[in-house]
Amino acid sequence: MNYVILAFSLLNSFLLMDLTVIICTFNRAKLLELCLQSIVYQLNNQIEVLVVDNGSTDMTKALSLRFVDKIDNFRYIYEPTIGLSHARNRGINEANADWVLFLDDDAKAFPDLISRALELIKMGNFNCVGGMYYGYFEDKKPDWVSPDYGTQVKYSEILTDCPYNVPHGCIVLYDKAAVIEAGQFSPDFGMTGNTFGYAEETELQKRMENMGKRILFDPELKIHHLVQPRKLTVKGRLNQVYALGKGHKYKFSDPFLKRSLQCIRSFFGIFYRLIKYSFKLIKQKDFFWQNFIIDSIGPFLYYLGRF
Repeated sequence: MNYVILAFSLLNSFLLMDLTVIICTFNRAKLLELCLQSIVYQLNNQIEVLVVDNGSTDMTKALSLRFVDKIDNFRYIYEPTIGLSHARNRGINEANADWVLFLDDDAKAFPDLISRALELIKMGNFNCVGGMYYGYFEDKKPDWVSPDYGTQVKYSEILTDCPYNVPHGCIVLYDKAAVIEAGQFSPDFGMTGNTFGYAEETELQKRMENMGKRILFDPELKIHHLVQPRKLTVKGRLNQVYALGKGHKYKFSDPFLKRSLQCIRSFFGIFYRLIKYSFKLIKQKDFFWQNFIIDSIGPFLYYLGRF
């Protein structure tokens, strides 16, 4: 009997991976290829990669299967239920490691990303680590967009404890057991196909924090993250702000009347901001109408999204 237990333990040690990298994707095969190319040379036989295809109709499957044929411990999984939270949960449930690293499909890893994740795992004594992302642009950045748009505000220069809302889903390392214990990602939050959606990771992390789980920020866990072209239009930015308001519903338990007053106040605030920016328009040479519209209407759309 003891020999059976020993044999099972040895077999399990071979099957269990050190880390599972999970990349959820939807109809972005070209970006996915760049993401995969940035990590494949960092892998070893104790790291697996899961591509979770959330209903793509482009070349995502064909691309992924090419990597499956060439790379050990690379798996392609099709998740038909549309929604990033569904895809993330499928990845969690399929992972063969105790630790999972989520990357967005439009991310490009720094050369030491995987080795840094493994260093953190060896340190232990935490349940979630958020990394640092640096925005990059496919084409020339529009003049009206801030140079640091799309780059995370660095919470700390060193590895440190942080609040639940600091780690972002594009680069985050989780203790799989803690995620499962917290109930995994809620399908009420996150992207749905190409529709903007946010906060699936922060809503989960708030539950984890409430359970006493430890959350860290590490500035050395780094990626480049694409600033999507649709976020470089006024319409796209306004849609993003509205979706952010919807995603932040979990943060607030304000009664309906209070939310209504906030929404009404932000609506009339549009006129205040229009007057305020009109004076800026006279004084500043680098004033852009795009920011004028976004900053004037954005707060109202944010509060509207919270209904």
